[in-house]
Amino acid sequence: MEGCALAAPPPASWLELTGEDGARFLHGQVTCDVQGLAPGHGVYGFLLSPKGRVLADAVISAEAERLRVELPSGVAAEAADRLRRYVVADRVEIRSPEPQDGLLAAGPGAAELLRPLLGGDPPSGWGHAEGAIDGSPVTVRCERRLGVPAWRLRGPGPAIESASGALRRAGAVAAGEEALEAIRVERGLPRAGVDFDDRHFPQETGLEEWAVSYTKGCYVGQEVVARIHYRGRANHQLRGLRALAETTAPATGPLVDAGGEDSGRLTSSVWSSAVGAAIGLAVLHRHQAEPGTRLFTAGGAELEVVALPFVEPMSGQDSDR
Repeated sequence: MEGCALAAPPPASWLELTGEDGARFLHGQVTCDVQGLAPGHGVYGFLLSPKGRVLADAVISAEAERLRVELPSGVAAEAADRLRRYVVADRVEIRSPEPQDGLLAAGPGAAELLRPLLGGDPPSGWGHAEGAIDGSPVTVRCERRLGVPAWRLRGPGPAIESASGALRRAGAVAAGEEALEAIRVERGLPRAGVDFDDRHFPQETGLEEWAVSYTKGCYVGQEVVARIHYRGRANHQLRGLRALAETTAPATGPLVDAGGEDSGRLTSSVWSSAVGAAIGLAVLHRHQAEPGTRLFTAGGAELEVVALPFVEPMSGQDSDR
């Protein structure tokens, strides 16, 4: 919250698309606008089923001769198979590169400490920059899904170790998953595979503004997404939940209302020192998503529905969605 924290980044998997039709092809497969991305720039979006449900979220980075697609851990092979089914006469090759080591540098002091390693300001938006540490190439990508200024470093193991050592000597400190989860949930940022999955439409994730372009034209699942958008509302909404009496974070799992009716699931649950209470995230039916509504976990914890975010995201990165 005050300096630069170093942590293991959330697990991820990757695809690479090469060939002269790569950008045009991928543009028709995801919710975001891929065409025209210049090297060093990126965009965030969803890969959808034909029925408009979210199969995965993706950060798409344009490099000189390829598009790199960062996906949740373990989904790259299935995503590649799905994409290949849509290749007809497109001149595009889809492959899964070897994984590389990673490091997350987060906090308002991270940019200052990264600047000497990159020889300039770290990237903003969803952009990335290439650098070298001890002669080994390292990619630094802006990570906006944490709610504080953060950058994800990726490269060979020795280079990541050197970067970690250099940042620690400059004043960075270690942080664990529990701290990162608290920051993320406080700022109301859901995680794919945790807070939303293939049961949800883009408008139910709370990330629609980042992920969906309504001017780009057709893509897989577009008709359903457009229908929900122009209808004016989704049936479910991402909401925060605040425990009313718990001193520890309640277990995730099913939620019910005061009448015992199924109300969804508590998907992320943390103790927040900033809020002074246990808090969590859930995708709720709109009839149960009104702030002030009381819901209950299977263990009997009483939770109050609140609007997001609990804590405003920290400035320091390009925040245009």
